[in-house]
Amino acid sequence: MAKPKRKRPPPAYQEYASDLLANIDYRSMTLEERGLFHTLRLECWVNGKVHSDCRRLAVMLNIPEASVERALTPLVEGKFKIVGDCYVSEELENYREELLDRHGRMAAGGSVGGRRTQQHHRENRDRVQGGLKPLSGDEVSRGELNGVGLARGSDNKEQSEWLSSYQQEEATQRRQGAKYNN
Repeated sequence: MAKPKRKRPPPAYQEYASDLLANIDYRSMTLEERGLFHTLRLECWVNGKVHSDCRRLAVMLNIPEASVERALTPLVEGKFKIVGDCYVSEELENYREELLDRHGRMAAGGSVGGRRTQQHHRENRDRVQGGLKPLSGDEVSRGELNGVGLARGSDNKEQSEWLSSYQQEEATQRRQGAKYNN
């Protein structure tokens, strides 16, 4: 099954502070190294990669090149994979793939469920009562809402005649009212 194209990339990645703080490499970093590490991860999440050249990285991040050179230690570099002339976070790319895969499976499942629901509606619509809504309150039939329902134990012909004469009388009164209002 081909992966569905996603219109928008996942907006965020989940990270547990306890996992990060328990990591000895992270705890060994200076504050400057931690800042660069987090900034590089954020850039990698949004852009997929960042330049590995200190000068280009400093320009892109808008920080002094000397600060980048000081903070870009083996501890920080070790958290990224070099691909060509860029750093890539394998951890974040794997997480992104997992999110996209999960989204694809959920979309496929929703599509299957939607098709089942639509099929169910089509099948029921063709049945006698498929398109009818359940009666509410003390209704005997749906027709009671518009005055053509049958009361229990009454004669259908008698009720139809009464309804017909009532509707004729009502129409006559409306016409007469229209004459006087004009």
